[in-house]
Amino acid sequence: FPLPEMLAALCLSIGLPFGAAVGFEWTAKRVNNVDEIQEQVGVDVIGEIVALPRFGMGHQAMKRNLASRQLFEESVDGLRTSLVLPDSLRQIQVLAIASAVSSEGKTSVATELAISIARTATKPVLLIDGDLRAPDIHRLFDIDASPGLAEVLTGKIGFNAAMRKTDIPQLHTLPAGMLDTSPHRLLHNQEFPKLLDDVRDRYAYIIVDTPPILAASESLVLAKHADATLVCAMRDRTRLTHMKRAFERLNSAGANSIGVVMSGLPARSYASRYGSYSYSKA
Repeated sequence: FPLPEMLAALCLSIGLPFGAAVGFEWTAKRVNNVDEIQEQVGVDVIGEIVALPRFGMGHQAMKRNLASRQLFEESVDGLRTSLVLPDSLRQIQVLAIASAVSSEGKTSVATELAISIARTATKPVLLIDGDLRAPDIHRLFDIDASPGLAEVLTGKIGFNAAMRKTDIPQLHTLPAGMLDTSPHRLLHNQEFPKLLDDVRDRYAYIIVDTPPILAASESLVLAKHADATLVCAMRDRTRLTHMKRAFERLNSAGANSIGVVMSGLPARSYASRYGSYSYSKA
């Protein structure tokens, strides 16, 4: 073949896939900042959470990690304050933490928020792992996954026997348990709202980690029975189209969706926007 034709064929073979990939990313845009969420999805952003610090070696790396960790904790505490103080949110006791798809930070947000609330609450806080298909909370607290929510909902065990206290004062958790039937069968009866009613008086707040909305429709049942639902978005990962669909499904199910929390913000970006106000060594 002549050289010009070979070069043209080579350019097409490289350029077409690259162009298709760029076109796909443009049409299915990933969230980059909170303004995009408010303008294109039309929902409030309740809070922004800094990405967890990346560990490294050496003195300077340790200093950066410490500063990032302080910003991370401050951003979680800021989310807690945004949820607890406003009069419009004062009646919220059971809060579902959801996401459109997996790997968008919902379990991390649910866990860190529960820890933050427990550190300031006068009554215990309960963290429920409602993601019966792919639970994670038992790993984070290094406890057995079973017995847990699944066994309580089927009546095999009572709540007191399934609930675990954690190393965090005032924080209790109910792991997911061992799923031996369809999650829809477990959650489409009245056992879950009955469980919430039974434990409301014992806890200041109840945080429920739910499955991703678009992949597991039982998340809508959990969200409907909560007082409010907060949807997680991950910077540079969550797609606006997915988020729009998630809110449409929440609204159709009758859930009280109060907004979005955006996680994964770089510490430097967060500090440049809001400032860094660390504690004195004294």
